[in-house]
Order: sequence, then structure tokens, then C-alpha cells
Amino acid sequence: MVAVDLIASCQDSIGQIGDEIADALVYLDAGTLEAFQFIGAFPLLLELGARAVCSLESTSPLDA
Repeated sequence: MVAVDLIASCQDSIGQIGDEIADALVYLDAGTLEAFQFIGAFPLLLELGARAVCSLESTSPLDA
């Protein structure tokens, strides 16, 4: 049986879309926020150049 590091796999997947994340406001819903907290993805998003990570439920036209 082969062991799979799911956290590293998820972080690698996020890294693959780094071009789209650069200089973006990233909106995440509640479930995704929880998952990103679990895998430690917030620092990765900021390293990839995200301007901010926001709650989708708190979206405002003033965010842009």
C-alpha cells in the first residue's frame, strides 16, 4: 500500500494555479476556509501573491 501525503498534495495543487492567484483577492466559502486552515494553505496563498483572503459570505462591492 502506498502512503499519500494529502496535505502536500493539496498544497501542490494550489501552487499550480499560482499565476491566477498573484495580485488577486481570493474569496473562500466557509467550508473551503476550514479546509485551508487544516492544510495550512493561507501562508501559501500569500506567498503566491494573493492580495487578501476574504470570506465569500462577507463579500462587499467595496472589496475591490
